[in-house]
Amino acid sequence: MKVSFSELPENSKIWIYTSNRELSDDEVNRIEGFSNEFLNNWTSHGVKVEASVLIPYNHFIIICANQENQNLSGCSIDDSIRFIKTIEEDLDISLLNREIVTFKDGENIKKINLKNLKSEVADGNIGPDTIVFNNLIDTKKDYINDWETNVSNSWLNNYTK
Repeated sequence: MKVSFSELPENSKIWIYTSNRELSDDEVNRIEGFSNEFLNNWTSHGVKVEASVLIPYNHFIIICANQENQNLSGCSIDDSIRFIKTIEEDLDISLLNREIVTFKDGENIKKINLKNLKSEVADGNIGPDTIVFNNLIDTKKDYINDWETNVSNSWLNNYTK
């Protein structure tokens, strides 16, 4: 059941998917339409899941689900993956590539493949103060506090030493 992100508790589960390219406003609108249908029908063990979908910066799709009163089953998580795959197919984008590192370059969002991270650091394009998106976070509270963070505060810090 679709609810406002602000209504979800801090311990709600977060899944973050990075698009391989910036989404147009029309594509964001299509995703929002898909999201409404998905969220209003999403269940776990026959109980509607309270959840929200965010599309920050037109580069990410974030699913946030309340797990206070129910545990999300494997089947319900599989349903969310099918939802993401439907978006991928419909918009001809990639959302499941976990090797994309996303960071800010001023007001711009930049993406590189993880295998190119060392060369980006060596070239001075990424340093300890660069703002990165930490997609390894797990909860709404972490999303609010730690999703956008300096490289020095993330798992990427090992690459800048």
